[in-house]
Amino acid sequence: MLQPVTTTRQGRHVQTLSRIERAAIAAVIGPVLPTLGYPAPSRRAVAAGMIVRLGVVPTRVRERLELHRLRRRLRTPADRYREVHRVMREDWAKVGRYHREQDSAG
Repeated sequence: MLQPVTTTRQGRHVQTLSRIERAAIAAVIGPVLPTLGYPAPSRRAVAAGMIVRLGVVPTRVRERLELHRLRRRLRTPADRYREVHRVMREDWAKVGRYHREQDSAG
């Protein structure tokens, strides 16, 4: 059942989120908060959040680029099937090498 919006939970994020998490959120949604009736985050929190997000964004960009390259290279189901099995063979070869090394060391 839907209930009316109240301000009883306002400010709860201070107890549940870390300072870094709050800063990252402030950098993303800070400009919208006053429009929604919430106090605007401090400039320092927004700046800190932008710095925090800079550390996260390059990783995501690399992941997205790699995914895009894979999708471009593996266009058909047969291509994807071959790639999955190639990776599985490589993994099994690594496992086999590991076990041979352990057997020879022990």
